[in-house]
Amino acid sequence: EAPAAPASPTPTPEPVVQRPAAPTPAPAPAANGSAIVAEAYKHIGKPYVWGGKGPDAFDCSGFTRYVYLQVTGRDIGGWTVPQESAGRVISVGEAQAGDLLFWGSAGSTHHVAIALGGGQYIHAPRPGQTISVGSTSNWAPSFAVRVH
Repeated sequence: EAPAAPASPTPTPEPVVQRPAAPTPAPAPAANGSAIVAEAYKHIGKPYVWGGKGPDAFDCSGFTRYVYLQVTGRDIGGWTVPQESAGRVISVGEAQAGDLLFWGSAGSTHHVAIALGGGQYIHAPRPGQTISVGSTSNWAPSFAVRVH
């Protein structure tokens, strides 16, 4: 009797290499980031007034609304919560000049400022103070929005 032919080896499948999905890129920086910052700086030293919408006094959201209206012609909303929807939410670390920074939880934010880049922002802080530059290392925002 002839020996049985050896069974042919089962081919080893080639490993399937799964490439990681490309990360979703952050939206492009605010096209007019430098113009937004330049407009914001024009108001340094103006007083905080609750409900102030400019041009001589502002509260935090009145300030951000006024600056965006002057530069872009767009009304981003008169208080913090509507301004959250003016663009795409990004991390604070991604924020660049002209982006909005928010303090508090989405839907119930209590403060907004304009990012300057480099961990700084410009804002209307609170009654008794004036529009000034602040640092995220002293008061860290919760999230940011890139206005589109």
